[in-house]
Amino acid sequence: MKAFWTIVKLTCRNAVRSHIFQLLLAILVLCVVFIPATIEGDGTVRGFIQVSLKFSLFAVALMLSLSAVWSSCMTMTQDIEGYQLHMVITKPVGRVTIWLAKWFGIFLIHLSLLLIAAALVYVVVLARYNAQLVPDGELERVQTEIAALEAKMRTMPNTLERDGVELRLNERRDMAKSLEKRLTEDARIRNEVLIARRAFVTVGSVQLEDGTTVDMPMATPEFVAAKARARFRTMLRDNEIRGVVWDAGTQRELLNDVKVDVVKDESVVPYGVDKRKVWRITGLPVGGTNPLYLRFRIFVTKISDSTERDTLGQWFYGRVISTGNGETAASNVSWEPLNQLPRLYRTNHFIEERLPFEAVDSSGTVLLSFINFDPQQEDMFFQIWDGPNIYAAYGGFTMNYVKCVMIIAMALMVLCGLGCAVSGVFSMPTSIFFVIAYLFVGGLAAAVSSQGYLITSDPLIAAQAEVGSAVGKVILKLVIPLQRFDVSSKVADGVMVEWIYIFKLLLYYCVMRAVPLCLLGIWLYRRREMGLVIKK
Repeated sequence: MKAFWTIVKLTCRNAVRSHIFQLLLAILVLCVVFIPATIEGDGTVRGFIQVSLKFSLFAVALMLSLSAVWSSCMTMTQDIEGYQLHMVITKPVGRVTIWLAKWFGIFLIHLSLLLIAAALVYVVVLARYNAQLVPDGELERVQTEIAALEAKMRTMPNTLERDGVELRLNERRDMAKSLEKRLTEDARIRNEVLIARRAFVTVGSVQLEDGTTVDMPMATPEFVAAKARARFRTMLRDNEIRGVVWDAGTQRELLNDVKVDVVKDESVVPYGVDKRKVWRITGLPVGGTNPLYLRFRIFVTKISDSTERDTLGQWFYGRVISTGNGETAASNVSWEPLNQLPRLYRTNHFIEERLPFEAVDSSGTVLLSFINFDPQQEDMFFQIWDGPNIYAAYGGFTMNYVKCVMIIAMALMVLCGLGCAVSGVFSMPTSIFFVIAYLFVGGLAAAVSSQGYLITSDPLIAAQAEVGSAVGKVILKLVIPLQRFDVSSKVADGVMVEWIYIFKLLLYYCVMRAVPLCLLGIWLYRRREMGLVIKK
């Protein structure tokens, strides 16, 4: 172990002497400080905090990932091609020890930089949050002063002194409005950002080809594909009755149209009291004590319209009424208003409403409905990717943030291992190209495997879809999609990073994929003939 720690210290010392550590630290500090100032948010403290968490953490992870690949490849190839390793292996130190010490030293350097940058982001976020806090009793003190000034004005004659009191009263009223706005913003930050919430998504029933009906999350390509396949089968049966047969080209033209129609039909809420849209969310805890929040975003005119304006609507939660014989009828629902009157909502913005505990039935299911009262009588759209979803608090922000940093550290550990494994066999340019290509293939395979849901009865097209999806899934068994390690968006949105997710990342990507590649690299590194590296 003495030789191991000696090589680790030398690796870290060389990194500091070459000014890599100082350069990366300066770049990371710039990312933490300038990114929230340059990327435009919504102008609120909440927006600033979300930009800091989402973009600053992503930039830190990206810079450290690139540096981990470059540093690991450079360190290994520099020792081999610079003849330093030739002198080390003459001593009683095994190549496995050398490889592990080099890998751990490079990882230790980047872990230190990650912890420093993560701590800076955490301090910036909390400092900005604390700066907007309203002192306890401040609003009550201002309201008391306003009441006293109003009472004083009622007894004063119309003089210059009364004008001064009125001016001071208006100032206090403006201050009270500002404090109320800050308190509202503080509540939103605590309930939506600086927290760890579990998301419960809407589900829909789909009929499979064998006739069985199953529930699927609506915000998935599998749901859209299954729903579209069912609709497409109905269209084919209707055509067969009329004696119409589509050729493969015609079917291919209809594929995307069917998908688009499914997404639109599942998202639209037409105008009118009799056009109620219903959603179902399952899996919620029964008798829970954590506050429940309904999160949604409304579009008008079309499903992805960027128009921002006020619209009018009303939410309801449903209760299934018993039929009297112990059974229930899903169609027999009593709708309770979430708000007594329709409310104004800003389109193209995420909005949250507090949901009462009694909205959850004994099976952990919530029925929601929405009525469109748009003043311009336009259709509303709720994108299935946005919900509506229900969020419940299950933890604090600090632990959620620590989990995010742990996942980034796991990614750096994998990248350092891949760089060392490849550079122990190839030259530095080849090693960097190989690692980047490996990661690119992983990201591409993840995208391809999730897009293989074509809707057709044509055997050729169906075969192509299945082969493409299968190839992507097979490649994912061998490569590491680095985007799986990016959870900064979850932390910025206050969504809990589950421990089971971290365990799966560790098992499937670190142990089952990265470790075999590292062992292969160590084996090839041990068998490499160093005398062949000498250049004449």
